[in-house]
Amino acid sequence: MRVSKKPEERKLEITQAALELFMEKGYKNVSVKDITTKVNVAVGLFHYYFHSKEDVLMECVRLDRQKFLDEINAEGYFPTEMNAVEKINRLVSVAMRNITERTQLIKEAQDINDAMLIHQIRDYVFGVISDKLTEFIIQGNDEGTFACKYPQATSEIALFGLSHYFSREQERNPALKQLLFGEYIYVDSDKIISIMMGLLNMKEQNGLFEFGKDKEKA
Repeated sequence: MRVSKKPEERKLEITQAALELFMEKGYKNVSVKDITTKVNVAVGLFHYYFHSKEDVLMECVRLDRQKFLDEINAEGYFPTEMNAVEKINRLVSVAMRNITERTQLIKEAQDINDAMLIHQIRDYVFGVISDKLTEFIIQGNDEGTFACKYPQATSEIALFGLSHYFSREQERNPALKQLLFGEYIYVDSDKIISIMMGLLNMKEQNGLFEFGKDKEKA
């Protein structure tokens, strides 16, 4: 017998089941029926919460990003003794790790060829990262490492601007077509470092994005 649950609990259950199936089998290979079977609910109940499989995908992205947000906001995740550059490096590293773990899901979302969906995913992900990045830019200003006049604007310009530039680079260079934005940081680390130093008004690199250079050499 199916257990009656609160609407928010049932929606979360369906979302978690969908995310597990998408990660296991790939977005294209999972049907709405597969999701409802896993949760043991009727297809009609799925459509009570979601209009389509694309809708549940977006909810999966939100759920996954919330887990990422909870991780980076956990007490002690960025120890107080870390300087701003160290915190930024850790933030970018964990974001890249998270993206690597979700690469197939994100690429399959892109294959839907729905520009609005892709922008929603990108905006949500970058929104999570930009708030933390802003916090660390302010810390870097206080430490004298950066001389960034507009931390919030700089954070968002860096993320969204570089993402747009990467999209244009993909158009110019077909070899980049299979890369995600996060992976591009490793491919063109010298250029990214130079751009970020300019945006943050840094006189010395101070180890910023050194992990990208190490990855590239490896």
